[in-house]
Amino acid sequence: MAVEYVSLAPLMIESCFYSAGYEGDGRRCRRTCAEECVHGACSWEPDYRCVCDLGWTGADCGADCGCHGHSRCPEGVGRCQECRDHTTGSHCQFCAEGAFGNATDQDSGCQPCQVSVRGAFFK
Repeated sequence: MAVEYVSLAPLMIESCFYSAGYEGDGRRCRRTCAEECVHGACSWEPDYRCVCDLGWTGADCGADCGCHGHSRCPEGVGRCQECRDHTTGSHCQFCAEGAFGNATDQDSGCQPCQVSVRGAFFK
């Protein structure tokens, strides 16, 4: 990925330290996202927008999706798109069939059950 440096002289800006969407040392600046990506990263060119981590949304990725960290919510908070990590439910709040644990606990979550030779589930 090529880094695009922009001269600020024609823009009459003395420093990019305070210019939204730019970062640098004040003499050489490069374009970046205008928002600080709280729970995500900048997409860089051509869009220069925040790409949110799983479970976060908003222009700055600062809004919790309400999906217990198991889904994206491109249609808005509380509208979980696709539950992951062995979870299910409208807010990814349950362990899916064949899994056990606590879907709402970020530390332990849901774990897949082991299958015996006879096909019975056990934890």
